[in-house]
Amino acid sequence: MTKYFAVLLVLPMLIFAESGFAQQTFTYSGELTGESNTFQRPEEDCQTLSGRTVANTGLLIRVEIPGNYTIRSQQDNFDGFLLLYDSFTSNPLQGCIAGDDDDGDTRTSTISNVFLEADVTYLIVVTSFAEGALGTFVNTVQGPGRSGPAGGGTELIGSTVNEDTFSRPLASCSGLSANGDNSPYIAQAFSVSTTADYLVTSDQAGFDGFIHVYDDRYNPANPLLGCLAGDDDGTGGIGTSQINAVRLVAGRTYYLVTSGFDSGEAGNFNNAVFGPGAVFAGPGIFTLASLTGGWFDPNFNGAGFNIVAADLGIVFTFYGYLNGEQRWLITNVISNEIRIGEQVTATLRIGDGGQLNNPGAANVVTFGTLFFELIDCTNAIATIDGEGQFNGIGETFNLRLLVQGTGPQCPQ
Repeated sequence: MTKYFAVLLVLPMLIFAESGFAQQTFTYSGELTGESNTFQRPEEDCQTLSGRTVANTGLLIRVEIPGNYTIRSQQDNFDGFLLLYDSFTSNPLQGCIAGDDDDGDTRTSTISNVFLEADVTYLIVVTSFAEGALGTFVNTVQGPGRSGPAGGGTELIGSTVNEDTFSRPLASCSGLSANGDNSPYIAQAFSVSTTADYLVTSDQAGFDGFIHVYDDRYNPANPLLGCLAGDDDGTGGIGTSQINAVRLVAGRTYYLVTSGFDSGEAGNFNNAVFGPGAVFAGPGIFTLASLTGGWFDPNFNGAGFNIVAADLGIVFTFYGYLNGEQRWLITNVISNEIRIGEQVTATLRIGDGGQLNNPGAANVVTFGTLFFELIDCTNAIATIDGEGQFNGIGETFNLRLLVQGTGPQCPQ
């Protein structure tokens, strides 16, 4: 009897890495065994069945931002076959959107430049060309945004030994604990691909730990600010902590703070975040269009930035005074990701072309560099630093979003 494919969420061996400046790569491993389910494998066109009953295994994934992604499978000692689905039924053809047997190599299968939507669950299926072929494989998903297992989780491993201390909040986040007024802690950033309720767990090695989830930017000097939820002892008792349902918003940065129950208590821990979307170890991300609009510093009258959408990304324009002289500046196109808490740079240019009553050719030269760091949805820090003939000219602006453009709303 033919079995249809089953979904296996592979949590071990998950690796997130950057390739170049904008591309993100997600890597995972798996295996076809004699215990794997079997099905009638489709051909590469996803329109016809091959007539071969073969073993298969699958991983549900989600991507953080929409775009073209490349999925590659490197097989060990067997001739593999790669398929991609956007829906999952007992019909092996239904929902199949792409497939590949060999990428010029009988041990490699590649689906190139397939467009994936954000907040949509896809199924990557690894199977074989011929019946009875089994073995291990390593898959990669590479594209403009991070990707990861949907319904899976990510591990946040660390130690609070020899870390800074803070005044630990209660589990309810309603006040500070008298027990943990000097508790070593570590804060780890994470983000999710889908807005939903998530499970947060912690296993502590040899100490009574405590966990809290914070929204946006964590400040140990004000440990109640942004505190969403906390827990002392989970279902495993002392040495475990568990937050059963905390609402997390896609694209936003969260911090999982691990500390001790008592002052001075510290040790190693293994935390995990689980939910319906992919969970990423690192700050949240915005689509570039979310930043478009007018940004200003209330301390600088008549000065500000406009962020304008371009075909390949966004462009910053600056208008105002620098060191008492009026300046109009524009950046090159920025097409890479912008994450909360991470600084991006762009080259600033200035032109001294013709005037209204005396037109002439524009003379555009490099002015310097713009440093831009997004703090949250509506606040950012921008620094202009002149160079060359403009060396020593510059300013730092604490920006607020005044008017948002036509891009999607920043997640709240």
